[in-house]
Amino acid sequence: MKSVNAISIKGNINDSERIGDDLKRKDKENLFAVKVEEIFEKKAPLPTSFDVSCTQPHYFSEFSYNDLMGGIVLKTQNMEVNARVMEYAVKTCNDESYPSDAKDFLEDKYDLQKSHIKAPRKIIFLAGSNLLGIENKEMILPMLWSDPSVAIKPHPNMTREGLQHFAYDYGWDKLIDKDISGFELLNGCEVAYSTSNSELGMVSAVMKKPHADITSVFHFGRLTYSHIHRLFRPMNVEHNYRTFARVFNSKESGFIPHWATDIEERVDRYIELAMKVREVFKPSFPDVSKWTRQTTNINKKKGNK
Repeated sequence: MKSVNAISIKGNINDSERIGDDLKRKDKENLFAVKVEEIFEKKAPLPTSFDVSCTQPHYFSEFSYNDLMGGIVLKTQNMEVNARVMEYAVKTCNDESYPSDAKDFLEDKYDLQKSHIKAPRKIIFLAGSNLLGIENKEMILPMLWSDPSVAIKPHPNMTREGLQHFAYDYGWDKLIDKDISGFELLNGCEVAYSTSNSELGMVSAVMKKPHADITSVFHFGRLTYSHIHRLFRPMNVEHNYRTFARVFNSKESGFIPHWATDIEERVDRYIELAMKVREVFKPSFPDVSKWTRQTTNINKKKGNK
């Protein structure tokens, strides 16, 4: 079932309130994602919502999900439960292989311009206007000051006001045109940095591109893919490649890649694991109905009924 006021992939993939008036997705309708969405909605024991922040208590009351690299990643609406589920799924999966055509599906999510510049050696890919300030400035500023080969690529939904904010913090000379293909720049650079709301950290893992997360610790947990990013190690190409392969292949991780044929099994096993973790955090309130009659009224005088 859907949550009250929930949106869906089928009806909101190009929602201007989410991605801006001028930005459009390449996949006008991702039929695979819509299929997974419908299966998840039918099977989930709790309401589901597309693309919402995971801010509920540990004993969550709703599920969520996001599209990822042509597929779907299922989540609960609690960030700590998401982290534990993903960590368990990766630890218990030993399959570190990728399908032969995995890289064929790596591309820009949006319709963007081809690059007219040579990619800088190091690129910091930052979030859009809706997530200004989630990056770790204490990490970024020393890099910019000490290394002229570092540049910043703003998200394509960045507003002019957001660009001015970046220019004030980091300098106009460090900003790459926001409308240039991020995937093309990622291919061309030697080292990439991104925040945990972005797919580029996981794309870097598949490409074996040196990558590090530069999200502020004060914002990390609430962001879209933090439960995956937390398992990566900065610049450790082999570890990240193997870790994301396990995310791909685990039946319990909640990630259902575009090539999956066992969708229902993956949905079932994810829900089962997530609900087991949820049960651990069930509030420990007493069973009031059982104990009410045994309660003593200390204000009641002796002899009075």
